Amino acid sequence: MENVLAEDYTLDDVRLHMERSDLRRIGLRGGVELRLWRSIIRWRELNDKSAHESEDGNHTNDPPQMSLRSTNL
Repeated sequence: MENVLAEDYTLDDVRLHMERSDLRRIGLRGGVELRLWRSIIRWRELNDKSAHESEDGNHTNDPPQMSLRSTNL
Protein backbone atom coordinates (compact mmCIF):
# COMPACT_ATOMS: atom_id res chain seq x y z
CA MET A 1 0.00 0.00 0.00
CA GLU A 2 2.98 2.28 0.42
CA ASN A 3 3.17 2.41 -3.38
CA VAL A 4 -0.33 3.91 -3.54
CA LEU A 5 0.41 6.39 -0.75
CA ALA A 6 3.66 7.45 -2.42
CA GLU A 7 1.68 8.52 -5.51
CA ASP A 8 -0.27 10.97 -3.29
CA TYR A 9 -3.69 10.06 -4.68
CA THR A 10 -6.73 11.30 -2.81
CA LEU A 11 -9.51 8.88 -1.94
CA ASP A 12 -11.71 10.55 -4.57
CA ASP A 13 -8.93 10.12 -7.16
CA VAL A 14 -8.91 6.40 -6.50
CA ARG A 15 -12.65 5.89 -6.21
CA LEU A 16 -13.72 8.05 -9.15
CA HIS A 17 -10.86 8.31 -11.64
CA MET A 18 -8.32 5.52 -11.24
CA GLU A 19 -8.17 2.84 -13.92
CA ARG A 20 -6.75 -0.65 -13.65
CA SER A 21 -3.76 0.43 -15.74
CA ASP A 22 -2.96 3.07 -13.09
CA LEU A 23 -2.76 0.34 -10.47
CA ARG A 24 -0.47 -1.72 -12.70
CA ARG A 25 1.82 1.26 -13.21
CA ILE A 26 2.24 1.69 -9.46
CA GLY A 27 3.74 -1.78 -9.26
CA LEU A 28 1.56 -3.48 -6.66
CA ARG A 29 1.77 -7.21 -6.10
CA GLY A 30 -0.85 -9.12 -8.10
CA GLY A 31 -3.13 -10.03 -5.22
CA VAL A 32 -3.04 -6.54 -3.74
CA GLU A 33 -3.78 -4.98 -7.12
CA LEU A 34 -6.71 -7.32 -7.69
CA ARG A 35 -8.27 -6.77 -4.25
CA LEU A 36 -7.90 -3.01 -4.53
CA TRP A 37 -9.40 -2.97 -8.04
CA ARG A 38 -12.36 -5.13 -6.94
CA SER A 39 -12.93 -2.77 -4.02
CA ILE A 40 -12.91 0.25 -6.35
CA ILE A 41 -15.37 -1.43 -8.74
CA ARG A 42 -17.65 -2.44 -5.87
CA TRP A 43 -17.64 1.13 -4.50
CA ARG A 44 -18.45 2.55 -7.94
CA GLU A 45 -21.33 0.12 -8.44
CA LEU A 46 -22.85 0.89 -5.04
CA ASN A 47 -22.49 4.63 -5.48
CA ASP A 48 -23.78 4.61 -9.03
CA LYS A 49 -27.04 3.22 -7.63
CA SER A 50 -27.03 5.98 -5.01
CA ALA A 51 -26.61 8.61 -7.72
CA HIS A 52 -29.71 7.31 -9.50
CA GLU A 53 -31.65 7.41 -6.24
CA SER A 54 -30.68 11.05 -5.70
CA GLU A 55 -31.96 11.89 -9.19
CA ASP A 56 -35.31 10.46 -8.10
CA GLY A 57 -35.49 12.90 -5.20
CA ASN A 58 -33.85 10.88 -2.44
CA HIS A 59 -31.02 12.69 -0.68
CA THR A 60 -27.54 11.19 -0.64
CA ASN A 61 -24.59 12.58 1.27
CA ASP A 62 -21.36 12.82 -0.69
CA PRO A 63 -18.35 12.11 1.51
CA PRO A 64 -15.78 14.88 1.85
CA GLN A 65 -12.61 14.49 -0.18
CA MET A 66 -10.08 12.58 1.89
CA SER A 67 -6.49 11.56 1.58
CA LEU A 68 -5.74 7.84 1.36
CA ARG A 69 -3.37 8.38 4.26
CA SER A 70 -6.31 9.07 6.57
CA THR A 71 -8.62 6.21 5.64
CA ASN A 72 -8.83 2.64 4.42
CA LEU A 73 -10.40 1.94 1.06
